[in-house]
Amino acid sequence: MNRQSLLLRLLAGAVVIIVLVGVGVWVGARQQQNSSVDWDAVGQALGKDLENKGEGVQGAEFRRSDLTVTSEGVTLDPGMELGAEANFKDTGDGKALMIGEATVTEDELEPVIDKLQQGSIEETALHKHLLDESPRLWWLHYRGYGDPVQIAQTLRSALESTGTPLSESSEEESKNLDLDTNQLDQIIGQKGETEGGAYQFHVPRAETVIDTAAGTTLSAEMEGGSMLMFQPTGGGKAAINGDFAMTENEINPVIQTLRENGIEALPLHEHLLYEEPTLYYMHFWANDDALKLARGLRAALDKTNSATESEG
Repeated sequence: MNRQSLLLRLLAGAVVIIVLVGVGVWVGARQQQNSSVDWDAVGQALGKDLENKGEGVQGAEFRRSDLTVTSEGVTLDPGMELGAEANFKDTGDGKALMIGEATVTEDELEPVIDKLQQGSIEETALHKHLLDESPRLWWLHYRGYGDPVQIAQTLRSALESTGTPLSESSEEESKNLDLDTNQLDQIIGQKGETEGGAYQFHVPRAETVIDTAAGTTLSAEMEGGSMLMFQPTGGGKAAINGDFAMTENEINPVIQTLRENGIEALPLHEHLLYEEPTLYYMHFWANDDALKLARGLRAALDKTNSATESEG
């Protein structure tokens, strides 16, 4: 092959690559523009603008700032998973999957369940996240699949039967958490976020988690991973709470690792109904040096198939 022919073939190949890349970018942009769901309408039905949480998820949160919650001598900020949330994902043809949970008092529990059932939102789990909490609370997990506006209307109606403030802004205030968040990020292996007075990590599973009934993947925001929360309690200490997402063979290695690091293992249960692989969730608690606890949590994460970077 002469030099001219070789150059022509190389140029032709380069043109093909450029065209393919351009088409891929165009298709991706079109898919984003052509979502089958009107998210503004969903937000209006829910009474709150939705936030893009990545991986195709749109969500909203309502914090229980109306409650003063204590557990084991610590007054908890709303960012320690005290509130209600709804995370939606477009599944095509105008349908969406919604995964969420709500913190409710004992008096609010049954009215909320009734409202959800009337609107065909499934209850997927009911349990405690804390020990010795005051007031007595329950965490109700739920799932909706279908018309997202109808799902949002049903959830809004259910939350209206609680004392949850539904008109408050969830915009994060600038607040010094009195924690070395850079060190926490390095230990856990990802960047955390400040939410309602707590520093949170949503750590995804390394394998793909699927809702088999809706035919879509579940990100960490939709229970496809573990959640770790740190609330500063002074002097470099933090109260920690959250949950590990585990397969059955990971449960007891995680429990053993937590106990070896002075972290309480709390309720063990499921959060979902149709997930593959089947996941189990276990909550935890401690109030001690934040970096020490972070290392304990990271050691427990390392017993699971979680997507974390190497510890710095």
